[in-house]
Amino acid sequence: MIKLFVNVKEEIVEIYIQNEVKKINFDDIYLIGNIIEDQRVHYITGVKEIDTKEVIKLVCSLQGKEIKEIKKYNSLDEIGGDRVFLRNITKGTIFVPDINFTLRGKFDIIEITDEIKNKIQDSKLLKDLISGGKVKIIGEVERKIFFKELKKEREKEQKRSSLRDSSLDSIVVERGSDGDFETSTKGDIIPVDIMARGTDENGISTMSENMANFEE
Repeated sequence: MIKLFVNVKEEIVEIYIQNEVKKINFDDIYLIGNIIEDQRVHYITGVKEIDTKEVIKLVCSLQGKEIKEIKKYNSLDEIGGDRVFLRNITKGTIFVPDINFTLRGKFDIIEITDEIKNKIQDSKLLKDLISGGKVKIIGEVERKIFFKELKKEREKEQKRSSLRDSSLDSIVVERGSDGDFETSTKGDIIPVDIMARGTDENGISTMSENMANFEE
């Protein structure tokens, strides 16, 4: 069972899943559904079993904020007149060949227009992906959550990229004026001339001659 602790002092929710601890700031509380979905959790004060809606309600009440309803759509029939979007939940690319439709990775999202509705209706595979939870129909609130996730992911990628650049900057290769590697004072870098002068019309050995010289 997942255990959950609301840290009021630091304004975070701590989620304990097996040997991993995930932390969500109060301001990002709506991201909790993407971590534990509809599972029940042990809310640690004493021990009380609650669902994600109750966690959101608790944190919003602590912040004095309005509770936003996250609508769940299991099929097109439940959309009504709402503005909704189709989101890939998996990490990989989803390709639906019968309607030539593609969702690339977990951060691909597309608004469900009349054209997309028709494509969903025409594809048994896409319907199965939606009912199976691989592709999700989301509303406006979850769309905002999605963009928060996307922003965090981009910040992580920028940080990783920055660390890679820093690592590359720390590698310094010295070159001599003729373009060869310079020999260090310790003699640990030795320039090697692999183009032995020789016998062809340009005054350079052929590969077979170089190999023959090497074998000798």
